[in-house]
Amino acid sequence: MFTSMTYPEKSAWVSLIFLIIAGAQWFGVTAVGVLNGNAFAVPDGNIVFTATMTVAVFIVVHILLAVTDLKSAASRGDERDRVAAYKAGYRTSFVLQFGSGIGVLAFVANRDGDVLFHIIIATIFIALVIDSVLRLLSYRNMA
Repeated sequence: MFTSMTYPEKSAWVSLIFLIIAGAQWFGVTAVGVLNGNAFAVPDGNIVFTATMTVAVFIVVHILLAVTDLKSAASRGDERDRVAAYKAGYRTSFVLQFGSGIGVLAFVANRDGDVLFHIIIATIFIALVIDSVLRLLSYRNMA
């Protein structure tokens, strides 16, 4: 199954997995902060280090994917890849707009930058997960 996929499709799977891991880490730290009475505290150095390491592993995995399938990784992508990216990006933009609007309204109401920070970060994570899922669904529907 994995060998019959194009590089962009493999990349979408890897992105989805790593986004879920990184999002779970961030939401976990935020939830612990809220439960400890330190609502919406800015993440500490441990989560920043963990996120940096997650990104580093993400990059290494993408490099390994590219090396194992040089022809697909070096190609510009076919029409299927462009259509999947366009559809997913278009639909995800609405999630970003909605989340950003909610964040700005929360900031205006509370004058708390930490709340705005967490709403924007959550919106970005959710939008990227939705983008990866929509790309994968587009690939499956076009296959």
